[in-house]
Amino acid sequence: MKKKIYTVLTIILCLTLVFYLYEVAQINYIIWVVPRGDAPQYLYLFDIAWGVASIGAIIGGYFLSKVWWRIVYIEKRHRHNIFKK
Repeated sequence: MKKKIYTVLTIILCLTLVFYLYEVAQINYIIWVVPRGDAPQYLYLFDIAWGVASIGAIIGGYFLSKVWWRIVYIEKRHRHNIFKK
């Protein structure tokens, strides 16, 4: 049960980071286009990029959780165990 929660939370973390990067890129694009007097025309590309990036975040978050689970809970190589040797 703990491993499933860990996996879900890692996927949510990756999705949150991808969403943040998506919003920053979109805002920067709008800030770049509007002062030139143009209307933002290619915002649909951001929607396509969001779809691809969110799928990548889900897959990447899953594999990242597997790696972190192994490092933290199986190998016990994390910050709190460095000084216990």
